[in-house]
Amino acid sequence: MEPMLKGAKENLESIGWEEPLKNRQISADTGYYSVKNIEACKEMEVDAYVPAPQFRKRDIRFADAGRHRGSVDKTRTRDVHK
Repeated sequence: MEPMLKGAKENLESIGWEEPLKNRQISADTGYYSVKNIEACKEMEVDAYVPAPQFRKRDIRFADAGRHRGSVDKTRTRDVHK
């Protein structure tokens, strides 16, 4: 995440933006969650929304989410759209 933030900052500064990332909001998927990435956002004063791994398993609002998932036919032997 840090190289992307630095690149974005440099690009925006090159067109005249001052402190282009300060107090801006970004979001990323769980794959970007790490202490290093969160610290990079903090150093650049970016308000980052990056979910921690396994957050759905710890959040009680997702307790019954599994019941809404249909089974996956990996062999594709039946029509799941009927």
